[in-house]
Amino acid sequence: MERIHRQNLKKIFRYFEQVEEIPCNLLKKEEHDLPHDILMVLITPFDDKDRQWALELSFLPTSPLEDSKNDIDILQCFTAISNQIYPEAVEDLIAMATRINTKLPTGAFGFYKPSHTLYLKHNQILQNDLIDENNQIVSHIRTVFIYQFYHFVDRLLAVGNKTKTPNEAMADHPLKGVFW
Repeated sequence: MERIHRQNLKKIFRYFEQVEEIPCNLLKKEEHDLPHDILMVLITPFDDKDRQWALELSFLPTSPLEDSKNDIDILQCFTAISNQIYPEAVEDLIAMATRINTKLPTGAFGFYKPSHTLYLKHNQILQNDLIDENNQIVSHIRTVFIYQFYHFVDRLLAVGNKTKTPNEAMADHPLKGVFW
């Protein structure tokens, strides 16, 4: 299964590099002491080309669908946003992320307490034999992540840095009526 996962990540890598011309890097687990291979794809928000994050793509090593006759895997899409969250802001940050998540069509913001890391994550079921379709799905996920960064990351970080309350952070959001 690992071999198939690496092959599929290589196909996604080639798509981003050759078709969309987006910088990416395939990290092989044995070369980087990782639990599994990870494809890192650049994310740059619409409004700020100086800030960049990496969309980490990896196939879950074991899947409840593994024994499926449909040759289906689960692709994990993950972006660490910041590990500079004030401990006293965690409760408000988690409450705000949860409220936003209930309205998002895909993905979810979360918080990993041991490292104080705010993140965005999405899991996608992919059928292994649909290469072109899978590339398009992953490209759309990247676009949705950029959209969610554009609309929410600065607001979440303002709460995480204790410069604003959740209500203050969302007060001027253009879709306040939908998300708040």
